[in-house]
Amino acid sequence: MDAPVEIIQSIESAFAGVPRGELTLHQAEVIDSDSNEEAQQKARSLDQELSWDQVPDEALEDCTAALCHLDPQSWKYYLPAYMIWALRNYQHSDSIMLDFTIYSLKLSDDDKVLSEYDMQRFRLLDEAQSATVCKFLNFMAQQPEFVDEIIAMEAISLHWNKFYEI
Repeated sequence: MDAPVEIIQSIESAFAGVPRGELTLHQAEVIDSDSNEEAQQKARSLDQELSWDQVPDEALEDCTAALCHLDPQSWKYYLPAYMIWALRNYQHSDSIMLDFTIYSLKLSDDDKVLSEYDMQRFRLLDEAQSATVCKFLNFMAQQPEFVDEIIAMEAISLHWNKFYEI
C-alpha cells in the first residue's frame, strides 16, 4: 500500500493543470442551501485561486457539501484538493468532509440516473488520474477507525479497481 506522501505526489502529478469548470467551490456549497443567483455570485467571488492546488484548506473545510453539487469538470478540478486534504487530516479530523470525499467516488449502484451522472464525472479522468483515485481509495479503505472504509471498498469494487492493481 502506498503511503500518504506518495499518494499526494501522485495526485499532484496526475491532476496538474486541470482547468476549473463552470462552478466554483463556494458557489457549489451555496447551491446546497440556496439556489438564489445573487447568493451564488457572491459565493463565487470568494474563489480567486488560479489552480486547484491553491485552494486554501479553510475553503475546503467551509465547503463540505460542495463536491456533490459541482458540475463534472469542476468536480475534476476540486477533487485532488479534497483528496490531499483527506490524506493530510484523516487521523485528526472528525469532519464529514473525509467521508464526503470518498462518497463522491462511489458509483451509485441503486439509481440509474445518478449512476450515469457519476460516470460523466469518472469518464473525465484519464488513466493516471483514475489510478491515483484508486490508490487514494485503497489507502482510505485501510483506515476504518477514521473513515467509512466500507464505501471506499465498494467504490473500488464498483469502478476504480480496473485502474490500479491493489
